[in-house]
Amino acid sequence: METLTLQYNQAIKEELLKVLEKFSKKDLEIIDENPKFDQVREELHADYEYTKRPDAVFYSIDEVEKMFEDENL
Repeated sequence: METLTLQYNQAIKEELLKVLEKFSKKDLEIIDENPKFDQVREELHADYEYTKRPDAVFYSIDEVEKMFEDENL
């Protein structure tokens, strides 16, 4: 897929979305622009890659709560 960025007047947003929603989801994906989107996507991808590593360390909720309790002493 290719990406096309549009700037539009807020007054036509609903009408524009109605036109775009006529296309199938496999042909057109509407993505709300978020200035932090790329940064968050990269961070999530890095986190996901970390979870696949054999040396990744995971904690249960109980373990994390205990760590916070011990830290507050």
